Amino acid sequence: MKFWDKVQFNIKFGKLSKKRNQILMRQIELEQAHPLFSLMPLYLGRFFESLSQDPNAEDDFRAFTKADENQLDFIMKMLVLWFFWSLDRLEKRILLSERLIQNGFSQIWEIDDEKLEWLIGQLDSLNPGEQLPFLWNLIFKNILKDETTTGLFSMMHLRNAQIGVLELGNP
Repeated sequence: MKFWDKVQFNIKFGKLSKKRNQILMRQIELEQAHPLFSLMPLYLGRFFESLSQDPNAEDDFRAFTKADENQLDFIMKMLVLWFFWSLDRLEKRILLSERLIQNGFSQIWEIDDEKLEWLIGQLDSLNPGEQLPFLWNLIFKNILKDETTTGLFSMMHLRNAQIGVLELGNP
């Protein structure tokens, strides 16, 4: 992995994160988004940081570094959706039906109710064990147009990032 690739990725990630974080802080301040959304910058940062440091995940991270800002923004939206969907469906925390969660998706992440419902329906329609591969297929093959990367190593880092921020946040 070239140093410059990481630098360029960090610039794109930082620019997108700054925009979302400004909206996030305002929505939390107005109590119009669920407090769990305040963990998303840390969740995404931990995910990409740990991925970039794992030599086994070099191909996965390299694919992310090739993303333009629009692709990276969409990927970040999907990773945030995964965070909440997996807590709701796999860990049986009732979150996705909460209005503050839906407000967070529409106001912070610009996913309207109709699109959110469709994405949740796509994940819900899959058998257990198919959801995370579906997410990586969507990200790597459909968004990044990378037919060779499977996301296998990304899966572990995504779950570790989720557990790590939940331990910090004690929801």
